[in-house]
Amino acid sequence: MFRITLYGLMLAVLCWPAAAQAQNAVLLTSDFVLEGKLRAVQQAALASGVALHYFHAGHADTVAVSSALNQADLVLVDAPRGNDMAVIEQHFGELLQSHAGARLTVVSSTVQAQALAAEHAETMGRYYRHGTQVNFDGLFRYWAVRVAGTASGAIPAPVEFPEQGIYHPDLPELVAESPERYLQWRREAGLHTDNDEGDGIARGIGVLMSKSQFTGDQTQLLNEIIARMEARGAVPWVFYFDSNDAQGVTRMVHSGGQTHVDVLINLTHLQGLVERPRELDALGLPLLQGFVYREGGVADWRADTAGIPMRSVPVFLAMPEQMGRRMRSSSPPLRRVNRWSSMSSWTCCWIGRCGLSPCVARRRHPRKSR
Repeated sequence: MFRITLYGLMLAVLCWPAAAQAQNAVLLTSDFVLEGKLRAVQQAALASGVALHYFHAGHADTVAVSSALNQADLVLVDAPRGNDMAVIEQHFGELLQSHAGARLTVVSSTVQAQALAAEHAETMGRYYRHGTQVNFDGLFRYWAVRVAGTASGAIPAPVEFPEQGIYHPDLPELVAESPERYLQWRREAGLHTDNDEGDGIARGIGVLMSKSQFTGDQTQLLNEIIARMEARGAVPWVFYFDSNDAQGVTRMVHSGGQTHVDVLINLTHLQGLVERPRELDALGLPLLQGFVYREGGVADWRADTAGIPMRSVPVFLAMPEQMGRRMRSSSPPLRRVNRWSSMSSWTCCWIGRCGLSPCVARRRHPRKSR
């Protein structure tokens, strides 16, 4: 009896499935990608049993990167722009050439792959390009089940977001494709719309963000802005748009013969030095230029004699000033809102590395209102 039992135990051990081998991944990127996004990707990887290490080009130790690549089952390369890819290749190119394993490279909206079946590369690329925590989770779940074979079970499909849209954390789809859809949802949800008082006057505040801020799962600041606006009875209109479209802003804030916002706050890099001022001029909206102060807290910012770090000056101060000067000086004043001839007459600064602290506005050299 004892021998039979012992034999049965030995047979059970031999037939027991081997423990899934731990998976390793490496993510290579540039300084342009926010740290918060990388941590979100790392967290998603860990949830599927993948230990992920990320490195910034120009700041990572070559020996550490080489060691990580030697152990990597999957390599991700995140290059939001072409020049980011050039920087990554400059610092990591030789190391990448020596890695023959699976690699997924995402350059803007283009996906390239190495040692991955076309089907896997296409699906994994959709997860990564559309971002947010749900897609990052799906990416590594897909990798573990379909590619590595270290897990089993259901895999959520990639959630794809529109190329331009209006964001609200309570929207079922998170991003409304059009002003009509956004207003429809607000009415159905019992929230303020832009014409509740029936006087034809908009009470919306537009906030321009980058799509990467949304797909990178960096929406804490936006959620705080939305909550504070709604608490004061305003209609938040937080959106991203196609920067190559000369009417991109208009498509997101205007419909049915009505402009749904009174003012715009810009938190992204506005492109189109000629076309964009013309569009904003036609809309007749004042634009407040914003930036995120990452060098410290509120006290640090108040003590900062410049108020804006030098690295932010070209994009968030110089460019808006140039655009402001191109706007027509003969534009009529707005209803209830004085128009400033310079787009950056006000600088709106959000303090804090994590983007969760209060909004502070500092007025800078306003020109005389009309």
